[in-house]
Amino acid sequence: MLPLRPPDAWFTSACTPAINAANLVDAVVDWNAPANRSYAASSDYLALNQLFTGDGFSDFAYVDTTTNVLHSVAMKGAVSLFDQGQALGGNLSLVTYGDMIPGLNALSLRSGELVFVGDDNHLHVWVSAATGGYWSFVVADPIPANAKLLGVGVHDRSGVQKLVWMDTKTSRIWWWALDLDPETQNDIIVVGKSWPIDGIAGATPTLADVNGDGYTDLVWTATNRTGVAVWIDNQHGGYVKRALGDREGGATLYGVGDIDGNGTTDLIWTDTAGAQLSWWTTDGFRVSGRGSEAIPAGFTLAGIGDYDGDGRADLMWRDANDHMVQWQRTKTGFASYQVADAWGEPLVVGKNATIPANRFQGGRRLTPAL
Repeated sequence: MLPLRPPDAWFTSACTPAINAANLVDAVVDWNAPANRSYAASSDYLALNQLFTGDGFSDFAYVDTTTNVLHSVAMKGAVSLFDQGQALGGNLSLVTYGDMIPGLNALSLRSGELVFVGDDNHLHVWVSAATGGYWSFVVADPIPANAKLLGVGVHDRSGVQKLVWMDTKTSRIWWWALDLDPETQNDIIVVGKSWPIDGIAGATPTLADVNGDGYTDLVWTATNRTGVAVWIDNQHGGYVKRALGDREGGATLYGVGDIDGNGTTDLIWTDTAGAQLSWWTTDGFRVSGRGSEAIPAGFTLAGIGDYDGDGRADLMWRDANDHMVQWQRTKTGFASYQVADAWGEPLVVGKNATIPANRFQGGRRLTPAL
């Protein structure tokens, strides 16, 4: 098991974390300016004392199913800056996080959105104010039958994220573009839909960026076979398709993130029966390396992000006592920290909490993809 460290304390007038030299491992973290990198931190929709802008560090959310309250937790490293509750209302399931409304960015409202699927067969888009509050919108277009929202990805030179859907019966894939209604400027509408493309029957796609070009690729796995297929976006509306190799029999593809810091997203696998976390580092169609780490007893993987702002994928875990534990990736391994507030109080999510996971770190370019 990795050594567990408390989060670094921070008590300066500028609200800037002070770095404990013992926790630097093999990299220096500049908390005022997240690492220079070609992509934005995933699920970055909160900030301390800032309106409508992120701070360059991934955040996370959990839902108290007893009270039906969404908790938005602003993160900076393993420090929870605040935990703000918001009543969900209705029957909403949080599916993905993103920054997919270019009209809001044009108005300098750059804090990102949360996307829910409702039992009313519509998408509900919550625009973050970055302080834990939201403005909610209902997208008028109904969700198609058998449609599963995979997440958000980039599919053209604009670099704008779009919703990625799959038909669970036909395995077809298509994209929706969202934006402000140009007439009302007070509604979020579907402004474009792609033609569906045929997927791999019986397989599940995971969004990735295995070649680091900023366009979203698809990694296909299936429960009845161990082969892994990769579709790399050809930047012209189609894909170049290759086999990547075979996964371990008990391994499930949890998500992707840049483990080695080379600008491509790597495949992160879990084997709960074997209590093993593993990863494949990728370079396009090539698996450039493999690694693994034992999963501590009672730990459940809760999400992938870039919580310390260094450009590498970090992992959020929930332990047997419902405490949150963060593994921050370094050049040579992971450093483990217990998530706590600035006063050292551990974050406990509660037995009845669910944690909607972010599973894609490292694929949205800060500048339009080339």
